[in-house]
Amino acid sequence: MTFALMSLALSLAASHPNPSELIISLHDGAAFNITVGDRSYDHQRTSYTISDLRPGRHFVRIVRYDRFFNGRVYVLGASRVVFADYVRVPARSRIVGRIDHRGRFVEVERMALRYAPAPPPAHYPPAHHPGSYRVAMSPQAFAGLKATLANTRFESSRLDIAKHAVSRNNLSAIQVKEMMDMFSFESNRLELAKYAYGHTIDPQNYFLVHRAFRFSSSTRELNRFIAANY
Repeated sequence: MTFALMSLALSLAASHPNPSELIISLHDGAAFNITVGDRSYDHQRTSYTISDLRPGRHFVRIVRYDRFFNGRVYVLGASRVVFADYVRVPARSRIVGRIDHRGRFVEVERMALRYAPAPPPAHYPPAHHPGSYRVAMSPQAFAGLKATLANTRFESSRLDIAKHAVSRNNLSAIQVKEMMDMFSFESNRLELAKYAYGHTIDPQNYFLVHRAFRFSSSTRELNRFIAANY
């Protein structure tokens, strides 16, 4: 009964009107699984973004997987729990944290999330309903996003923040290219370019993002991805 009540009290509530968000990784970039409240993620990733969090204390359990070389390839070794404790998430906040080498949760960054009230629905006569169009993120908002990325230490966390912003906004091709320039790893640049294509208002200009690649193989891989999916 005690366990059931604890699970109920700590469960994540996606219906919360102004949810918070937790982005978490390990200090050395190792792969891990995570359980937060009643939600488990078993993808063995190096970073997780947990959205729709009700403000308060959440029980977090992290199982780490170390890699080792078996003489031919790198494989995942035995799992071990490196963190099992409560993490406090404030209201309307994005918390970027990591587990340090002593197994402690360290808050790296905290951002306030602002939720504007929903505008009243617009009513147009059917015969004169304007055509839909997309507008790129404003220069002010994009500058704020770039500042956030620049102040995020771990590149895996930076990629999660970038993808989260892309999923909720539209961008121009040149904005995508500028974000890609903020990543050191070619694999992360390519992943962001693939993810952002569907949110770009001017896909005819997507050749601009090729300037952010260091290897021609990345350009070919991006072109194959676009041809297969769009």
